[in-house]
Amino acid sequence: MFNFIINGTCSKGCSFCFTEEVARLQHSLGEMSPQRVEELLDYYKFDSRSGPDSDVRILGGEPTQHSNFTGVIDTIIQRKLKINLVSNFLFGESTRDYIVKNIKAFRWMLPNSAELNEKNRLKTWKKNYLAIYDAYQATWGFAESPRLYLSLTISSDFKERNHFEYIKWLVKEVHHKVNAIRIGLDLTGTYLINNKELGKELT
Repeated sequence: MFNFIINGTCSKGCSFCFTEEVARLQHSLGEMSPQRVEELLDYYKFDSRSGPDSDVRILGGEPTQHSNFTGVIDTIIQRKLKINLVSNFLFGESTRDYIVKNIKAFRWMLPNSAELNEKNRLKTWKKNYLAIYDAYQATWGFAESPRLYLSLTISSDFKERNHFEYIKWLVKEVHHKVNAIRIGLDLTGTYLINNKELGKELT
């Protein structure tokens, strides 16, 4: 599997993000062009005949904020490779329609589901999530994979955030169309070491 970090820009600004805010918001981290994607795939002779792990994982920043996101994806699709997308799912209608139209190229997606109850994010995220869930249901199905993994990060201020209630709220908001939840940990500090309260929260 290839990991392509195609850009560094992201407007979401999660509390646990370890990318410096200035770099993240001012587009100073650069972008990987579709041509560069092509060059790397050629160099490593990576195509659909590369075996069962011939997937390309697309990350950022927020990859859908890449100035030519569809060009990057089209480059990968043309090689008949499958894509795994890690995204905050806060993209606009045209990107959503593009992904839905090309859903057979996306083996799974990891939507960042943290902190959606802030800054009026839920409306956009929910619309995108439900549209893509329905697209998966109509094409790939869920027998072999959950396809969409709610990605949640337990942040260092977990006591105040009440993650358990948040998860219940979010699952209800998407009409219980949740097949899997991926739990991550905030790695921006040292609060993890011997933290029994955190262990209890995770359990």
